[in-house]
Amino acid sequence: MIIEDEPLAKTKLENDCAAIPFLEIVGSVYSPREAMVHPAMDDVQLFISDIQMPDIKGIDFLKSLAVPPAFIFVTADPSFAVQSYDLNVIDYVLKPYTLARLLQACNKARAFLQLIPVPAEQTDKNGFITTKDGYKHAVIYYKDIKYVQAFGNYVRIVTDTKIHTEETTLKKLSISLPSKSFIQSHKSYIVNVEFVQRVDTNQLILKGAQEKIPIGDHFKKEVRRRFIWLK
Repeated sequence: MIIEDEPLAKTKLENDCAAIPFLEIVGSVYSPREAMVHPAMDDVQLFISDIQMPDIKGIDFLKSLAVPPAFIFVTADPSFAVQSYDLNVIDYVLKPYTLARLLQACNKARAFLQLIPVPAEQTDKNGFITTKDGYKHAVIYYKDIKYVQAFGNYVRIVTDTKIHTEETTLKKLSISLPSKSFIQSHKSYIVNVEFVQRVDTNQLILKGAQEKIPIGDHFKKEVRRRFIWLK
């Protein structure tokens, strides 16, 4: 989603983003306040935003989000650069910028969000992640994870026998999960494809307890592609 309060700069960002093949513009607004009520807000994976705006600064908007998506700041003001990187911003692009410079920033975001498919030979169903369980570390095998749910600065890793809680973000945890075995169906959910029994219009129905996992609008196309045989 693009956030830019100056009309000419907003149009330039829209045109430049449209020229980058792997980007999908789910919204383009003039302020963070508009972004917060936009229908696609829950499904945004990347914000490309100005900083100095009349109602809420872009950096204050980032700070206000409990589980922020990836951010690229495009601004004429260099004074927030250090603070931005402390907040794990993907890149800080100074105006005036070139399309090549914006593409460089978006490629960083693409790699961070794992929008580049992982080759099948790198997928390891016998692999595992580790998480803290009291004073010990627990090993959770990929094949046992039903789904992962984000809430605040934590995630719930759900298996058939236990729910593990870990202090991390969904984005960070997703880096450890093989893309061939897992799919993100919603901003707050990643699901193990082996546990999916049925795909409904707006939710995935899991095997066993028939748990229902929401499908965000931004993720519907990929979900339908992955589960075409379950229609």
